[in-house]
Amino acid sequence: MTATNRVFAWTVATGESLVAFMVVWLLAARLMDLFLVEPLSAVAAMAVALAAGILTITVEGFRRSAQLRRVTSPPSA
Repeated sequence: MTATNRVFAWTVATGESLVAFMVVWLLAARLMDLFLVEPLSAVAAMAVALAAGILTITVEGFRRSAQLRRVTSPPSA
């Protein structure tokens, strides 16, 4: 796998994780407002969103790298 493919895989994973972060942050902020007091609900929503973003970039980055490694590997003779 070339460096270009590796950068491509992790760039796509970064974009996906940013989308996941934003969606989870919006949903968690609404849900946390129902159960927690004001300053704590925002902090809890941000913590949940950060965890979701980090998990997404890790899983998707490794998955896409492995997928490209399989596709670009030379055929065995």
